[in-house]
Amino acid sequence: MARERSPSRPPSDPEMGTWAILTSTGALTPELSHRERMQRKKTVVDAAVARATESRGLLLVLAGNGKGKSSSALGMLARALGHGFRVAVAQFVKGRSDMGEAAFFRCQPAVTWRVLGEGFSWETQDRERDATTTARA
Repeated sequence: MARERSPSRPPSDPEMGTWAILTSTGALTPELSHRERMQRKKTVVDAAVARATESRGLLLVLAGNGKGKSSSALGMLARALGHGFRVAVAQFVKGRSDMGEAAFFRCQPAVTWRVLGEGFSWETQDRERDATTTARA
């Protein structure tokens, strides 16, 4: 397995990995323990990837209080386009379509962008109309 090595010397064998794998008593070090845990994890992840043979679309819904939803969505949109996927954006709440990001992504041939809402619910203050608009979207 791993040979004993002084932690003050850099490894000379690339297959040895981190320094001080075993102590002079042969005890397991944090480095070796970590390496073994990560190898077990890699085995599990590799097996899951090998089983993932079905190709299908993905629907992500970003909702909630606070900031970050639009930034997250735009980041995922950019990554998907970078991988050659076609992407559709359905923007439910905001009734405006003059966002610079929307203008940029609408120019991309692989993007379909739809604004499906009539504005923020606290501005419309009409629950029935908001529900109808959401159902239509």
